[in-house]
Amino acid sequence: MKLLELMQKAAKAYDSDGTLELCFNPKTGVPWASKKRKQAGDTLAEFVVVELAETFDSSASEKEQKQEARRVMNMAIRELENVIAVF
Repeated sequence: MKLLELMQKAAKAYDSDGTLELCFNPKTGVPWASKKRKQAGDTLAEFVVVELAETFDSSASEKEQKQEARRVMNMAIRELENVIAVF
């Protein structure tokens, strides 16, 4: 799968108002540079896009790509749960 396809899958799952799609180039899937990033107002969406892009391996199989995406999103969940636990 291409990075754009991965981003489109994430965007579809994230929300219905297109917030995640504001964080990446709609032709390539590459995250917008912080200076060019459109004002999404949702830094979690930006985080998801950057994490997925930074860990994406175009030479991996689609199964491996999906496993890696799940791994990094699950790691983010654990880290957020650790923060929540202190409150």
